[in-house]
Amino acid sequence: MLNSFQVLLLIAGTLLFYLSNKNQQLLPNKLSDGFRVASYLTLLCAYGFIFSQMKGPSVIFQSIIVVMLGLMIAPFVALLMSNKRGKS
Repeated sequence: MLNSFQVLLLIAGTLLFYLSNKNQQLLPNKLSDGFRVASYLTLLCAYGFIFSQMKGPSVIFQSIIVVMLGLMIAPFVALLMSNKRGKS
């Protein structure tokens, strides 16, 4: 199983990747392209830690699931935040 440091690295990389996209809705403006490179480096670092400490296809599957959940949850959080702002 992935430890918490590896999961935090995966979530941080995924969040930076989402926030540097032009279609993101959490921030008024997208982050600069330097943050996109930082997201790639963070994800690469996380996968480096994961593959150096653990072996097997289940680890690859778990890490892909964490990234997939991060990319699904970030737009959903933006939608919920926009609904709260609209009601106020």
